[in-house]
Amino acid sequence: MTLALVKVSGAALSLLLWPFLGGSTQGQTINDVAGFYRLVAIDNVRPNGEVVPQYGPNPKGALSLDPSGRYVLFVRRAQLTNFEAPNIREGSAQENRAVVRGSLAHSGTYTIDGSAKTITLRVEASTFPNLDGTEIKRPFTLVENDLTYSMSVPSVGSGIARLVWRRVKRPSAE
Repeated sequence: MTLALVKVSGAALSLLLWPFLGGSTQGQTINDVAGFYRLVAIDNVRPNGEVVPQYGPNPKGALSLDPSGRYVLFVRRAQLTNFEAPNIREGSAQENRAVVRGSLAHSGTYTIDGSAKTITLRVEASTFPNLDGTEIKRPFTLVENDLTYSMSVPSVGSGIARLVWRRVKRPSAE
């Protein structure tokens, strides 16, 4: 076998195996993206390239993307001070302010446009009520189990906000 034929055969084999090795020759679908993710990073990337963690170092969070098109998203600072009172409804103004500034959650439905590589979240309910009833459309990438999307207008600062999620569980086949 000539070297040229080996190279062509290797390239052809790579293209055939690509979908099974975590890549895709087509746009991703809701089934490719579905799963339970943990937050890896939520950062502001400023125009000068500086990266500023939006929720401090080691933020916590979860994103659940159901194969039926429902989602739940939660992010928060790793460190939030415990309330003095044992009841959530008895937090002081300062304690409540720290929680609001240090966390965000919302849920609703989502769709994937595989050819445009966008995810659209339709917010039904949020801890920030201004998001209720809105649509959030973001470009995304999914490389193996890392889902990354960004928004051009971050809620804090300037530049873009970039969220990185790592899938820890795929939906089980029923």
